[in-house]
Amino acid sequence: MRAYYGATEGGTNLTAYRERMLSMFQVLEPSVNVSAQRLSDQVRVIQRNRRLDEAALDRLRSEALRNRVVPAPPQEVAQTPIASQNVTPTTPAAGVEDDRVEQVSTQCNERLRSALEDAIREYRFAPLKPKLPRLPMCGKNRALVSALDSLLKTYFESSENLYDTHSILYCGAVAACRVANVRFSNLDAAVRPKPAVPAWQCRIERRISEARVLIGKLSCFREGNTRPRVMRFVRRAFVGTETSPHEYMSRVTERIDFLKQKVYAWANRIRRYKKRVERYTQNRMFQRDQRWVYRNWERSNQDVTDGRRPDDEATNTFWRNIWSVPVSHTEDDWICDVERRCETVPEMEEVIITSSDVSSAACSVPNWKSPGPDGLHNFWLKWFTSSHSRLASQFQAALEAGSLPQFLTTGVTHLLHKSGYRSTFQ
Repeated sequence: MRAYYGATEGGTNLTAYRERMLSMFQVLEPSVNVSAQRLSDQVRVIQRNRRLDEAALDRLRSEALRNRVVPAPPQEVAQTPIASQNVTPTTPAAGVEDDRVEQVSTQCNERLRSALEDAIREYRFAPLKPKLPRLPMCGKNRALVSALDSLLKTYFESSENLYDTHSILYCGAVAACRVANVRFSNLDAAVRPKPAVPAWQCRIERRISEARVLIGKLSCFREGNTRPRVMRFVRRAFVGTETSPHEYMSRVTERIDFLKQKVYAWANRIRRYKKRVERYTQNRMFQRDQRWVYRNWERSNQDVTDGRRPDDEATNTFWRNIWSVPVSHTEDDWICDVERRCETVPEMEEVIITSSDVSSAACSVPNWKSPGPDGLHNFWLKWFTSSHSRLASQFQAALEAGSLPQFLTTGVTHLLHKSGYRSTFQ
């Protein structure tokens, strides 16, 4: 409170006071490491919950005005290396994002470093790695990833090859998810979670369920059931109709028909909304991935004759005979004609891969597109910018050597059932 009253001139000048309050607090308590946001939250709690009485606050205000602490210059305020090296691909919004970056740099520095060291020891040279979750995109997580990027620069400089660089990127992603408290899923990668039901659909389905309960109770009442438990729902069904209890029996059929029409209208509303959402989704996906749209259309017309799972051994044998057996091609005379025509074509200039090439290639891909066997999403390649220079030099070396690591040339094959029996290959 002394720092607050000193920075705000007794609580009268609240314009951009948090930085001044932090500087004064660091002069008063140099051993306490805290952020400006934390200090302002503490002041708000003290004022709202009346942790100090008016006499104590008046005494602190007069002392702060009489012995006002002069704030230290900005360059003398203790800062961590993360705050000075925090560079993000997109410029954060003024005010809010800067405070979040400072909060990460002052409070999470040691936690980030410790999480990164644990991930490096655990997964840098491990052959099997768990599936990475998606990191929610918000200002705090962006600042966290940018701060972690500055810590990874030293590791990238000591990287020996592409596999080692990939392992360091993976360890950085693990550390970011752990610090952000993102839960790792143990589910199989092929099993996709069911999409969440929209809130509007839940509300309408709840109304339909309640209306069906009332219809059932009104039907029991029409058949002569007048028990108190049934009458409680009957009275609820006639609420707002200005119908007296002795008229319930004469108007019960009308009320049942009314509720049935409501259920039908609500069900039509859900169907109409679902068609609208499906139409918008298809339009967006058609602009992004036309193959996905056509594949879904074809899949809706497929006839599945049995639901059995294909045999693993038969599947492996079938595709091994296609991909693993070498094929000898017979070249005809036309290949000689093509070679003669290509003699006059100048050779392509030597390719030099730079860090800007890696950055532009990473920025043009979707963040959370399904990864390959390496398990690393494009998001981490895009936001860990300190790896781009090292990746450029290693890609250049691989280009000159004419070979790539095996994990970059290995793919994942998904079997898509078209028609017929799943258990046989024809």
